Amino acid sequence: MTTFTTPTRHTDRVAGLHYAEAPVRQRAVLTCGSWRRVTRRIVCGLTCALTVSSLLMPSISFAAEWVKVDGNTYTAGATAGDGSTWAWDGADNMTLNGYNGGGIAAGGKLNVSYEGTNTVANEGGNGISVENVTSESAELNISGTGTLTATAEGDALYSQGDMTISGTGDVNATGDVNGIYTKGDLSINTSGTVTAKGTRAEGILADGDITIAGGGTVDTRSEQDFGIVAEETLTVSNSTLTAQGFGSGIYAFDGLTIDAATVRAYAYPAREGNPVAIFTDEGDITIKNDSLVHAYAEGENAIGIYSYNYDTGGPGGRIFISDSTVEAIAHYINHDGGNQPLPPIGNGGIVVVDLDVNARTFGILAFTEHGLTPATISVTRSRVTAEGDTAAIMAVVNSADGSIAGTINIVDSIIETPNGGRICDVHFVGAEPVDAPYQRGQTIGTASDVITDLDSDAIAKRAVIVPAETPPAKPESKPKVTTAAATIKHVNAKDTLAATGDASIMGAVAAAITGMAAVIAGIFTSRKRS
Repeated sequence: MTTFTTPTRHTDRVAGLHYAEAPVRQRAVLTCGSWRRVTRRIVCGLTCALTVSSLLMPSISFAAEWVKVDGNTYTAGATAGDGSTWAWDGADNMTLNGYNGGGIAAGGKLNVSYEGTNTVANEGGNGISVENVTSESAELNISGTGTLTATAEGDALYSQGDMTISGTGDVNATGDVNGIYTKGDLSINTSGTVTAKGTRAEGILADGDITIAGGGTVDTRSEQDFGIVAEETLTVSNSTLTAQGFGSGIYAFDGLTIDAATVRAYAYPAREGNPVAIFTDEGDITIKNDSLVHAYAEGENAIGIYSYNYDTGGPGGRIFISDSTVEAIAHYINHDGGNQPLPPIGNGGIVVVDLDVNARTFGILAFTEHGLTPATISVTRSRVTAEGDTAAIMAVVNSADGSIAGTINIVDSIIETPNGGRICDVHFVGAEPVDAPYQRGQTIGTASDVITDLDSDAIAKRAVIVPAETPPAKPESKPKVTTAAATIKHVNAKDTLAATGDASIMGAVAAAITGMAAVIAGIFTSRKRS
């Protein structure tokens, strides 16, 4: 029996330092939601109380309590600098112009403005970092017009609170741990370029939301872990994002939105888990408004684009593609002989698994557990190319009685490949897992009946969906008025949308395929499940 697990982050950070690995967030399912959602309600209540209290207090302007530049510490209230390459106003603002020195740290909020060429290097800690203090919460804001390069033994850019990167300049962050790490939200709103590289951890990691906008370019990669991780949501709009990693290129825990953007994600085999180029654990994936997305995953049980849902009543397991171009490719081995747009980065000691003929790979996959909200893949007026050794496109629900099925919806589009392709129902029955032995859903294929074997040749290994061509509207004929009578010519509209397959749910099949169904059942265990 072949098993499958979702990507697992495998950071090995130095313990005891403030840039050590944050504990992997464990999730416990409650009748009223996860611990995190309960915590949010508590935090929300406290925030409201504090807000009311603050309105009754005199306005107080806080400033960073201290800054540390190249090993020297300066306290708030007095300006500091070297008279040339850096200056601090004694509060929250620091300027860099030609700086070439050691690490920069602050207690509280720090606004870094840069010009020219600047280099920050720290062989004993973080590059540029901020931490919470008694008078002010940590916040790091970086903006400039030149070039800022930060390298560090720890995280190149680190914030114990939120972080923003803006402006028109270029920011390069390379860390032996993370390239960029914030324990709050990360906002990248720049027309320049942000490059982030992590050696032992992620290229970019945020414990909150990540937003990328402004028309610029973000290039992130990791030598041993995920390319970019948002522990909450990730939104990319009107920008270009390229993410490479081992295990996952893009991991957005609570959902991913790609809006009028170009996104390229690459995932390569990891020590544990399975490579998924684009993955959400408890959130939907939405690709819209002329976006261009390329997702490539290579290795055992690889998936190009994957949305998964485990929690009762929670979001996830749904993929929506509209008015966009998407290519999702997953293969156990590279069929192109290594000729990929971006080659694998240094493997960092990763053990590549041996060839396994039973390995499963999917181009696009949506999956929900325990008979929850049905898994859904929706394609509207879009060109979608998907490849997988097991299936190109599949939506599946895992349940105890098989009463709920995943669905594939194709709107204003047609199936171009395979020849005679249609939406086919699938119904896998197996002995494991005992509590949910039924997997029902849909795939793209050529079968005229329900598919009950995951190895069926009727399941398309390559599928191409293209927008339906709508002929130009004919001008309405105007009434021709004569002295005798008015003649009106009517133009009848013709149907232009080709049928895309029978989406009706067929009857359950009594035959069981022991072992095969367990593949889908085992597929879908979250990396964050305790």
